[in-house]
Amino acid sequence: MAELAICVCGGRDFNDVEFVHTKISGIVTPYLRYDEDTAITLHTGACRGVDQLAERYAHDNRWQIESHPPDYDAFKGRERYAPLARNEDMAIACDVVIAFWHYHSKGTHHMIMQALEKGCELHVVKTDYLSYGQTQKLI
Repeated sequence: MAELAICVCGGRDFNDVEFVHTKISGIVTPYLRYDEDTAITLHTGACRGVDQLAERYAHDNRWQIESHPPDYDAFKGRERYAPLARNEDMAIACDVVIAFWHYHSKGTHHMIMQALEKGCELHVVKTDYLSYGQTQKLI
């Protein structure tokens, strides 16, 4: 049986369930065409938003789920580095990274850079900044 480790990451305020599920499905389906018994493990950063939406998709599709919350205790006095170390760990563990990005999130950008550095297959899904509950000054 084939195994596939996928990381899904993105903004904490993004909440478009249908968009996230459709994009994940479109990216993963080609892998399943070759081997329907592929064991898929989803890796997320254990945050709200995209991470939770991806975990719901994984649960509905009977995938294994591995959450990687930042280990702030390991970075006493340097807590801001905990999410960065977590991103590196996820990139090392994964074959494929799906990043939902509106080109503003530094955390998602860091995960994208880690995926590139570690040689992961990378899919960057552009998201609408307004879908993040943000307002945009028009005038």
